[in-house]
Amino acid sequence: MSKSSVKLSSLFVVTLGALFADAEQNRIFQFEKGESSYEMRNQVQNHIFSDSSTKNGVNSKKNLRSYAFVQAGLEEVDSVDISPSPNKDDNECLLSTINFQPEMIPPIVITNYPIKHSIFGYYYFYTSSLVLPKPNAPWKFAKILKFVSREVGRDYYKVEVIDADTALEYLSELLKQSAKSNFTFLIHGIDNSVEYALCSYSRIKKHTKSFVVPLLWNADRLAGLELITFIDTLYTMPLSGNALAQLYDSFFRKVKAQKNILCHSGGCLITHYFALAVSDYYQNMVVPGHFSNIFMVAAYVRYDMFNEWPEGSGEGKNLCTKDQWVDTFKYQYCRPGGGTAIVNMTDKVVVFWNDDDDILEIAENAISFLNDNSHLVAQSKQLGRYGDGTGPKNGVIPLDKFKNDVSFINVSPVDKTNKHEYHTDRFMIKYYDCYNQETVSDSECESN
Repeated sequence: MSKSSVKLSSLFVVTLGALFADAEQNRIFQFEKGESSYEMRNQVQNHIFSDSSTKNGVNSKKNLRSYAFVQAGLEEVDSVDISPSPNKDDNECLLSTINFQPEMIPPIVITNYPIKHSIFGYYYFYTSSLVLPKPNAPWKFAKILKFVSREVGRDYYKVEVIDADTALEYLSELLKQSAKSNFTFLIHGIDNSVEYALCSYSRIKKHTKSFVVPLLWNADRLAGLELITFIDTLYTMPLSGNALAQLYDSFFRKVKAQKNILCHSGGCLITHYFALAVSDYYQNMVVPGHFSNIFMVAAYVRYDMFNEWPEGSGEGKNLCTKDQWVDTFKYQYCRPGGGTAIVNMTDKVVVFWNDDDDILEIAENAISFLNDNSHLVAQSKQLGRYGDGTGPKNGVIPLDKFKNDVSFINVSPVDKTNKHEYHTDRFMIKYYDCYNQETVSDSECESN
């Protein structure tokens, strides 16, 4: 996630109209030709924030312009403190205007942004997307040929689309040229523009000993942070993670060099769904060709991932009913087993968490409000803020079976950071590189 101060956009909400209908192949919203955006917005509002039934004895219907909605950020988003971290590692990516440089452009990306074919024969994708991804929108391999900045209209990238086998050959050659020994696949968070995601890529690439490959998912939105959180949690990220799993057998499994995933914030929820889908394919067995490390930084995933509360255990634990996710797409967040699926896909999981994470606190409040005022449910508490239960906020202590496979590192102390966007800071890159050394023990890395 990144900062946002944009008011709720009616254009975005019009796009919202077919979300769950497309996902479940059952059109929920019926927009008539000529219907005003206000009327369309009301349809979406009424679907999400009203239900014929009550929850916990309270009718869920709310007025969109109520004080509670303003407080939750659906009318105006709270300002977010993006001052430099106490570690004095100034992050140019957090500036209101990123000074975009050629070195921020990677040679290749894996993306589910819509790639278009120009009438002049070339392929391209815009640096911002005005539409949400279609259900099962495929991830594609794109060699970036050129960044095109325009005075009028949206900037875009000219690309060459290649298949998985060609991507494997190309990356192998790039790895040799770089004199690096392993790959890190970087999955960014919610509300990240392409410029921000690539700026983060550039910061990590500059200091790490790993060859970084960005995975760009369609996360650039025209609405406030809280509304974006709702939509991406319940729709965009489940779809993106499930679709990414389609590349596992044809691509990720065949990467011969040591490989890692570095997910930040909502990118970890994509990783969660990616792992579940891969686990389904391999029938819950240890996955062949698996990753060496999965680094989960400020992870926007359920805080009980490694020790799940039983279904129906209540507010702050698990609001889902048994098997609620099986037949209805919008309850995918209720699906259990994510921790086991991730562990089966890697040698090591390292969770970096921060109980002072201000962005995850905003997200927690937003999702709690969604749970209280709609018939939808999601886990409001996030692993990136509650960690292994050793902090002041009473998280969940992981099960013993994960003890050797999952490490938790609390970055809350003042000599490190108290923000959300710390995944690119240099002290973090030391952690990544340490875990990539086979001759160094986990305990040595954890005391970094």
